[in-house]
Amino acid sequence: KIIFLCVYTLEALARCYVERLFFFKSKWNCMDAFIVLSGWLNMCMSDIVQVNFSFLRFFRVLRLLRIAKAFTAFRELYLLITGLTNAIRTIFWGALMMFGLMTVWSILVVDFIHPVNSIMHYEGCERCSKGFQSVMECNLTLFQQIVAGDSWGTISV
Repeated sequence: KIIFLCVYTLEALARCYVERLFFFKSKWNCMDAFIVLSGWLNMCMSDIVQVNFSFLRFFRVLRLLRIAKAFTAFRELYLLITGLTNAIRTIFWGALMMFGLMTVWSILVVDFIHPVNSIMHYEGCERCSKGFQSVMECNLTLFQQIVAGDSWGTISV
């Protein structure tokens, strides 16, 4: 632990020496300086005061984000990461739209199908008569049947 802290300190001091006043104009450098100072504060204060500074470990993980700057150096890697990010964004909005549409249909199913479904008796299926009793139960049932394709023949047929 102390070895890494010394390496990070030397790196920050070397960067501060090379960049001089421009060191504090970069947010990455300020974050690194904060991480190093909090690490030394944790080392010094842990023996004196019983305060837990472990929440500062999150900032150490943020140092890994500096690798993202290296992605711009390689065009192909940058295009790959950009495409992956755009695909994840599209999948998120598609899933949100699908959830919204299924909720609208769930409201209609609860109003019209639940009264008929609640009086039916299903053999071996405890959840089938309760599958459309609330909007969220109906949403789960519709997701299970339409998206996952699970238990299609139990309630739907």
